[in-house]
Amino acid sequence: LVWSRGLVDVYKRQVFTTDTVGLTTVSVTDTAGNVGTDVEITALVTGDSQYTPQMLDFDVEGATSQYTSFIPGSNILHIANDEKAATLTVKATSRYNSAISGTGTVTVNQ
Repeated sequence: LVWSRGLVDVYKRQVFTTDTVGLTTVSVTDTAGNVGTDVEITALVTGDSQYTPQMLDFDVEGATSQYTSFIPGSNILHIANDEKAATLTVKATSRYNSAISGTGTVTVNQ
């Protein structure tokens, strides 16, 4: 007997509301990276619910190069070849509540 299961489309549905009660902090992990490379920034939103939305927007401060920036829509920071800053400050802000944010430091290895 051979049992065959047809192709089934499964959709995982997550329901998030724009109710920001319960979002408490954003923690950003400090890291380091070399000039001319991409660095993945790790950040975590904490809150009162196991379903705390993790959607974040990222910004960088303290860069001397106009080309040091986040790849749009991601947590990947490109450190430009001509970056001269020794450290960069990265800020992660909740997309659900812009008042909830956190910062971390990226040490730039020249």
